[in-house]
Amino acid sequence: MSLPALETGDILAVQGTGFLAWLVRRATGSPWTHVALFVGDGQIAEISPEHQARVVPMRYRRYKAFRLRGGLVPSQQAAIIAWLRGRIGSRYDWAAVAGIALRGLFGGLGACLNSRRRYICTELVIEAYRAAGIDLDPTCRPVTPAELMASEALQLVHQEVA
Repeated sequence: MSLPALETGDILAVQGTGFLAWLVRRATGSPWTHVALFVGDGQIAEISPEHQARVVPMRYRRYKAFRLRGGLVPSQQAAIIAWLRGRIGSRYDWAAVAGIALRGLFGGLGACLNSRRRYICTELVIEAYRAAGIDLDPTCRPVTPAELMASEALQLVHQEVA
């Protein structure tokens, strides 16, 4: 797959498959149900219910790429990569999923249900950016891919609609 000019730290929003992706689509009204982080050399870092946090070759054909407005400097990119390296093998955060579901059903109730050292896809991205001194989401609650994509700190740099 030929990649556009993605940069280390770009956030990829993708259309996931499976039951959880279906639930996210239903709850958010957005087709974008998963995020991954481009780490360079055609690789992405991601976590999903099926897989622990990992770095794998870029395999998504339909995605949107977002970049921090103004871009990341090399030291920030390095901090993101270093933080991610320390999280490889981390497990999925089902408590965060429950918190998002409760928030959707009952408003703020359950908004801050999440586990330390376990992540959902958006938490992995947000925490990696925090390690570089960038706060994409100042709330304590896990966010959905659609909420992360709406961050004013990010700009759309590519949309692949294969």
